[in-house]
Amino acid sequence: MLLDSESTDIVYTNKVMGISANFLQRSMIAAESDWSEHAETPEITVESEEKMIAWRDIWSAGHGVGLIHDVPGVATLAQRLKSEFAAC
Repeated sequence: MLLDSESTDIVYTNKVMGISANFLQRSMIAAESDWSEHAETPEITVESEEKMIAWRDIWSAGHGVGLIHDVPGVATLAQRLKSEFAAC
């Protein structure tokens, strides 16, 4: 989903956790989450956090998600970052 998403796929809402954040629209649709203006804003309690599935089923991402094109291993990513930094 991260590889296929663009910044236009981000939804900024407080209808998931009661705190405004960016979420991937496709994950919200799959979880049947209602983020419409009329949806109830959840009140988070210790008990509700224990039952919460938001971070498993509803994915958070920023507007830079459209810049993700692959999923390299840690060593490959570290080398890429090092090379890009050195090139600046």
